[in-house]
Amino acid sequence: MKRRILLTTLAVTILAGCNNDETEEENLDDVTMTQEKVEQKNELQYDKFKMEDDTLYLKNGDEKSEVTLTHSDDVLIKQKTTTDSTYEARGYKDKTDAEKKILEENKALKKNQDGVEYNLDLRDKDFTETLTIDYENADLNLVANIPEDEDTEGVYISYDQMKNTLFMRGYYTEGESTANFNGQEDIEGTGTIERKDNEVITFNMDVVLPYESQELTKDEAVEQFTPLQEYYKEMSKKEGIDLSLKFEDNGMHFKQNVDYKEANIEDVFKIEHVDETPSKEDLKQLREYSHQVEMFTRYGLLYKEK
Repeated sequence: MKRRILLTTLAVTILAGCNNDETEEENLDDVTMTQEKVEQKNELQYDKFKMEDDTLYLKNGDEKSEVTLTHSDDVLIKQKTTTDSTYEARGYKDKTDAEKKILEENKALKKNQDGVEYNLDLRDKDFTETLTIDYENADLNLVANIPEDEDTEGVYISYDQMKNTLFMRGYYTEGESTANFNGQEDIEGTGTIERKDNEVITFNMDVVLPYESQELTKDEAVEQFTPLQEYYKEMSKKEGIDLSLKFEDNGMHFKQNVDYKEANIEDVFKIEHVDETPSKEDLKQLREYSHQVEMFTRYGLLYKEK
């Protein structure tokens, strides 16, 4: 019987804004594949006539990423991730500074590993990273962070789980869609985002944050957040915005409903940034789908697989 696993390290190392940590580099340096494990993995069968490519996208300010997943049903066969960014977006001073830091951050990817190819193209003001993983030839112990002594016979990378993980990170498919989100652990709540490609059309959030999660008692929360409650009432008088905050027995109950077709974008910015004046870049990023997913995450809401 086939066992599916979710890739947890290498395939997500160059998603926009992500870097390798020491643990990932140690895995890449120290884990090798024995001939026995090669033979075990090669026993995995899938229908080559069902192979297809799905492409997911991520846009975050001046940084964008594209992931193409080649799969047959739930078996992930290959993954190619291309990330375009600027030195400014990553906090690098210039091309020389970027080259030194990027190569240091991704030094493990530059080693000769079967099934793994990493390339870096540095230009005057921006750069492109490309990571390709061929799961037919890659060491699953290495790219999926499986313990070295664990049997990998019949193991494969799950396409469905990988795609869902990318969706939780703010990746999206082309076209119109509604994404659903659920509260995690002790968070009760739901959220929805209607979008077209990377542009949010509407979003709705209904979540209860336990007082304990904010290290507050109910009385302390009422004292501290009553001004925000009143602010929400004033903001709700504006077109396209409906907000509320209630102090319930189990926590603070937040509701945020925004329709960008009617709302003034500067008003929407001030929902989360009460006393700040938005820059052009702030307003540019505000309607990005990945930005909204990140905001939901801060409230404990994660993408819900259909």
